[in-house]
Amino acid sequence: MRNGLNGATFVAGARAAFEMIVQGFAEGDRKTLKQLLSSEVYENFDSAMRDRESRNETLENTLIRIVSVDPIEAEVEHGIGSITVKIVSEQVNITKN
Repeated sequence: MRNGLNGATFVAGARAAFEMIVQGFAEGDRKTLKQLLSSEVYENFDSAMRDRESRNETLENTLIRIVSVDPIEAEVEHGIGSITVKIVSEQVNITKN
């Protein structure tokens, strides 16, 4: 890959982003999520957070481990690259009111 980015570096970055997304969702951190997710995916997360907030619930998340990180699709549109990654993880999620 160009600019010194290789497969291992990409996967490490995807893992880090996933951890930030999981934590951001649990904390309702819309700013972080908006930076890391596509508009469509962000809207789904935002809707779930609004539903949770409307019920005065909080979410606690513990990411046990990431089982696998697999790039499954890549495309370039208008000079911008996009890679879809499938991440399988073990988590404990507790919703409290």
